[in-house]
Amino acid sequence: LMLLGTCVAAVSLLASSLVTELWQWVAVRGLAVALGTALAGGLVVNVTMSKWFVEKRGRAIGFAAMGISLSGVLVPPALTALVDGVGWRMAWQLLAIVGRLSGDGEGAERALTALLDIDPLHHFVAAERYLADGTRENAAALRGAMRSEYPNQTLLELAVGYAGRGRRDDALSILDVAVTGNDEPPSRPTHPRAGSDDLRRGHDGPVLRAWRAFLSGDPAALGDPGDLAFSFPFRAETLPVLRWAASQSDHWGWRYLLGLNLWALERKLEARQVLGQLRVRPDYGPAYAARAHLVREYGGDPGPDLQHALNFDPESWILRVGLIRYLQDEERWLGALRASARGREMFPDDFNLDLLHARALLNLGAYGDAIEVLAATHVLPSENARESHRLYELAHIGAALDDLDAGNPEGARDYLEAALLWPESLGQGRPYDPDERLARFLLSVAAREAGD
Repeated sequence: LMLLGTCVAAVSLLASSLVTELWQWVAVRGLAVALGTALAGGLVVNVTMSKWFVEKRGRAIGFAAMGISLSGVLVPPALTALVDGVGWRMAWQLLAIVGRLSGDGEGAERALTALLDIDPLHHFVAAERYLADGTRENAAALRGAMRSEYPNQTLLELAVGYAGRGRRDDALSILDVAVTGNDEPPSRPTHPRAGSDDLRRGHDGPVLRAWRAFLSGDPAALGDPGDLAFSFPFRAETLPVLRWAASQSDHWGWRYLLGLNLWALERKLEARQVLGQLRVRPDYGPAYAARAHLVREYGGDPGPDLQHALNFDPESWILRVGLIRYLQDEERWLGALRASARGREMFPDDFNLDLLHARALLNLGAYGDAIEVLAATHVLPSENARESHRLYELAHIGAALDDLDAGNPEGARDYLEAALLWPESLGQGRPYDPDERLARFLLSVAAREAGD
């Protein structure tokens, strides 16, 4: 009778959504719902309990009668506290997880549906549906939901959430889902009902590898971090993972990633100390470049690290430019000139290196050479173009001063008149009222020297 009453009540409540006239509402709510509630309500419960219990029958009937009322008293405050404590989104997620783990599939699905109604792109829903049954369709749906530029970061965010709730196995299952799609099989068994052919994974990066090893408690899974390019750990939750990895493995890469994570969290002094412990072990240029930046920020000499970086990656444009700018800031112009000359050989069409080379020549007094470099340079309009005309002007003024010292005022006048020009090839247009006082003053000096 109770089962029949539950079905009648459920169907009646569903029919309530289709009511369009008053008599229909009376029939559904007044008759059908009342009948279903009566069949599943206290009368049937009391009769059943009286047949089951002979001794202490009154106590058993009392406890049974308390059930509905007690749930109405306890459940709403508990759910209110849950929503107030962690937010509605997290509350629905916790209800979905509890439903899945307790075998209440309908309750879990209700929670997931509520999440989808508010956020149709919620990745947690796809993750829960995959974890619930591990079917190929749900595994593909989870993979397909990862459409961002860095899909592994989205997977890691999901895994971190599960790990934070004490669900390490769920976190590992999420990390094992493929997102790049090559033919390398997973490194550990995936969900027992998901075939390995359906969960191919590609390059997961050292950060995800560290998480896998940490969650499984297996230091041997760390191994060599592999390719460290584009690995930028920034999550606070990853910090203890990388500390563990650095303590479990002798490979310098884990300590380098730990330093980057500290840096991302604005703990720069600790990052410098961690990277300093690497000494000259890394064979990876950016590791030295990162340490050089922090060393310089705290008043140290980044030169040795910048040179090490370039030694390991001599074809890196950004590392070479960084070394040249450091040498110029230190006014080590000969070293800067040699570095920029080598850079121009490797990157012949790069105007940034041309401007750096011209700046070194200018500060070494090689004005004619600087003028030749600038004449052959085509600067794209950009933030780097701001210095181009200033270099052009100073190079011509310097050459003019040399001619004046050599008693050649006519040659000086040619250089000074050129200094007043704004060649389009240098990427800057002439301002409305540029400061030309120095060049015009020297023009008057050249005219006087020439007897004009």
